[in-house]
This record gives sequence, structure tokens and C-alpha cells, in this order.
Amino acid sequence: MPPSLAACDSSPLARYFRILGAQIGKDVCLYPLGADPMMTEPDLVQIGDQACIDDASVIAHINSQGQFSLNTVAVGERATLKRFSRVLSGGAVLKGATLLEHTLLLAGDIADAYSVWQGWPAQMVAAPPSPGPVRASIQTVSLVSKAEPSGTKKTSEVDDTDRWCWKP
Repeated sequence: MPPSLAACDSSPLARYFRILGAQIGKDVCLYPLGADPMMTEPDLVQIGDQACIDDASVIAHINSQGQFSLNTVAVGERATLKRFSRVLSGGAVLKGATLLEHTLLLAGDIADAYSVWQGWPAQMVAAPPSPGPVRASIQTVSLVSKAEPSGTKKTSEVDDTDRWCWKP
């Protein structure tokens, strides 16, 4: 288990939600600070490997104008839902995306991979890097810092949390 997730051993809680039908990946951090409600329909929830759901709500039902429906809610690999964020029925938070505190992802909305969202309703505040490095594995590449003057190069290991942009 990565050191960042070692402090959040939610495996008993993950096992409990798996028994209730949730599809939960490996090394997932669930509710380290609790939540109310946690998952109202765990059998309709999919959570990818190494995702982190803090004090957030994952709601798979909606009742709009007398029309009740149940839809799958997906939280992708390495996605993060911070305190008091909420994902509604049919919503999806794709790989590496983050919902900041007090964010509402409306029913059917999709948070793009590696993007950052905030607000009620959610709006993208940071777009995914483009073009991004191959994220299948850590690799050493020649990088140009977004913050450095153009042409400044640095060789570094790249992972999903690195703030560098790959320039081929």
C-alpha cells in the first residue's frame, strides 16, 4: 500500500460495502473522517483502485419532478472526493479527477480525467494536462516546467501528481 494511503486503512469498510454489492478496487481510502450518508445504494457504486473518498456523499438515486430513477455512480482510479463533495445519480468522476470541498457533481455529469472541479454545481477549475505523459508507469523523461521560463529543462520521474508537462 502506498505510504499516502497507509494512514487510511479502510479495508474493513471496503469489505463491508463489497458485501453490499459495491465494486471497489484495491488500496481505496473510504471515509477516513466518516460521512452521512456514505453510499445510499452501494450495489450501484463503482470505485477504482487507489481512489480516495473523504467525508463525501455518493448518491445513486434521484427523484426529479416525481420521476424516481437509480443509476450507477462511478469513481475512477486515483480519483479524489474531498470533504462535503457529492456525486449524484449517474455521475462519474474519471481517473485522477478531483472534486474539491463543497462540490456537487450533478446527476449524469462527468468530471474529466485528471481535472479539478469545484462549486455547487460543479465547474471545472483546472483542466487535465494536454498533452500529458504516458501514465501507465513511472518513467524518466525530459520535462519543461510550466512555471519556469521557456526552454528550462529538468529530468524527473513523472507520476500522476507531478506538476510538469511533457514536451517530446
